[in-house]
Amino acid sequence: MEDSSSLSTDNSMPSESSLEDTGSKNGDLSDLGVSVNSQKLHSSMTMDGAIMGTPGYMAPEQCLGETLDEKSDQFSFCSTLFYALYRKQAFSGHSFRSIKKKVLLGRVAKLPADTKVPTWLKKIALRGLAVEPDDRYPSMEALLTELSRDPNATRRRVLAVAAVVILIGLSIGLTAAWRAEQRSLCQGADQRLAGVWNQEIKKQVFKAFDITGRAYAADTFRRVEKELDQRGQAWVQMRTEACEATHIRGEQSEHLLDRRMQCLDRQLGEVQALVQLFAAGPDTEVLDKAMSATLKLSKLSRCADADTLLAAVPPPKDEKTRARVDELRKQLQQATALDRSGKFRKSLARAAQLSKDARSLGYAPLLAECLDLFGGLQASTGDAKAAEDSLFEAIGAAAQAKDDAILARTAAKMVYVLGYRQARFAEAITFGRLVDAVVLRSGDDPQTRGETLNYLGLAYWAQGKHQQASQRFEQALAIFAKAKTKSELDQANVRNSLGLVYKDSGQYQKARKQFELALAIWERELGPEHPHVARPLNNLAEVYSQQKKYDLARQTYERALAIFESSLGSQNGLVALVCNNLGELANTQKDYPKALQHCQRAQQIGVSAFGKEHLYLAYFLTCQGKAYLGLDHAAQAVEPLEQALDLRKQNPGDPSDLADTNFALAQALWGTGRDRIRALKLAHAAQAGYHAAGEHKQEKLGRVKQWLAGKAKS
Repeated sequence: MEDSSSLSTDNSMPSESSLEDTGSKNGDLSDLGVSVNSQKLHSSMTMDGAIMGTPGYMAPEQCLGETLDEKSDQFSFCSTLFYALYRKQAFSGHSFRSIKKKVLLGRVAKLPADTKVPTWLKKIALRGLAVEPDDRYPSMEALLTELSRDPNATRRRVLAVAAVVILIGLSIGLTAAWRAEQRSLCQGADQRLAGVWNQEIKKQVFKAFDITGRAYAADTFRRVEKELDQRGQAWVQMRTEACEATHIRGEQSEHLLDRRMQCLDRQLGEVQALVQLFAAGPDTEVLDKAMSATLKLSKLSRCADADTLLAAVPPPKDEKTRARVDELRKQLQQATALDRSGKFRKSLARAAQLSKDARSLGYAPLLAECLDLFGGLQASTGDAKAAEDSLFEAIGAAAQAKDDAILARTAAKMVYVLGYRQARFAEAITFGRLVDAVVLRSGDDPQTRGETLNYLGLAYWAQGKHQQASQRFEQALAIFAKAKTKSELDQANVRNSLGLVYKDSGQYQKARKQFELALAIWERELGPEHPHVARPLNNLAEVYSQQKKYDLARQTYERALAIFESSLGSQNGLVALVCNNLGELANTQKDYPKALQHCQRAQQIGVSAFGKEHLYLAYFLTCQGKAYLGLDHAAQAVEPLEQALDLRKQNPGDPSDLADTNFALAQALWGTGRDRIRALKLAHAAQAGYHAAGEHKQEKLGRVKQWLAGKAKS
């Protein structure tokens, strides 16, 4: 039996004043309400914990990122004039967003009830604050002319003009300061990165890698460093661009900016969790998977997908709940880093607890992420039924969270779990159609589309539909090759799958080439002891067996078994598959006691890992039946072979597999002498099955014909 690829913000309000007393002894402008308190005028306002500025003095066109002119300066001037007259800002609020909204709507602050500011002066200030530039004064000169037309005493006019001069200077200074501040608003992203990936942290990671003593430690570090450096530069650039799109160019809403910043923060958290795991060494397993884990980090492009970001469910409004979500997401990033670094058991345990915690919290986006990881881990470690339950729940949570990316990724894993792991082919194809629709809606991600085609190919392969399977595998290879990803791991998965089709079609040289290509990629990118490496090894061993290179086949199976036991544990479902293959090899070499030992162990593990009704049990039971026949224990062979036949009838797959069970049971029944008519019918059914399988089953077909010929003479 073969196996294949695995799944994986406060404004203080100034006091009020008036122009009531213009007769200061010293002629001080403070008597005109022109006190310039920079701390009050530039009261800080926080946006996303980082943005500082004076948006109340920005013209509407400036808020929208449009071209500025003299009328924009006029608006800033009148904002300053308004503050000088009333000792309160014309537009105020507790956040950049709220103030910007008031500016764009022209919602000027309510005037004090006891104001003594002349009506003519109030009208000038308000006209200069008009939302539409055409509704303001034609020019700054026209505005100043109006200000000089004080209907009262000459002294007041002189003082007003003096005030105007000061205000002009102040407003120009404010405008220049604001423009300078705009340019600096979006700087500093590199400082956030510095706490995650800097020279000191690089030294820690290098030391952890180097202490392992592996000859390739330094080279691995250099490759990881280069990748994380490039990713860091791209992250800084994207964060800066996102900020400028809102605060400099006005091309993007602040709501979308919030979502992009949240996405980028999560991306940075992923990097931090992985880097911390690297630095916690020495750990040879982490070293072996370091480059692969780095390449598996989420794509930064997700944080530029406006439609997806805006459609998603927002963070919880409750501060306590939001803090809990942030904490669990941080733990999820750590569990994901463990998974990507080959620490399956630790990651599985954490993912189980995180799924439980997220479920009790009731925040759908987080629950979908946790269950997606948990279900994927359960699937890759052979627990198909539990994986199905987790992934099905994840699909519901992803739909509720409006997260098409996770919905598509999780549905793709369901194709694998149902179609390949549980032989529920119709359901698998249905989920494949769901993935196809969701992937198109979510940006046609080549990763998810390619994985789904691979999983569908496996489902067709398990049914013995080799042409349909190879078509899906070839399509997946083309998608991954076109995507030009930095890693070839996806191609390794598909090559391994395509090798299975060639093997079952009797094209052993082609199969061997695909398995060897997959093996080389996995060994290079994941290390020689990674469980993925055991998959092409297992399949190569099958090819060697078909080519009658039995010693090489046994050695290769044993290496695959050792890797699975070491990385996944001795009771894992994948261990059962290799044990069965060793048993079949022993049957071929007529070492029946050894065959029975291997096949019985496969069944014992398989019942626990897959359940009594899984198609895999048919292989393990058939293997036992053959061993009993080889030991001349025909009566003992009947029961396991009858069970195997029942399972194959419930889960029709490759006709040659059914033929194996039919022929073994025919021999067992004939040997007991109990039902020889049925034995002949089963043998004829086996003959038809081998004939339908094609040329590569000719040897088995010949044995059935020879057996039937012998019985016809008796």
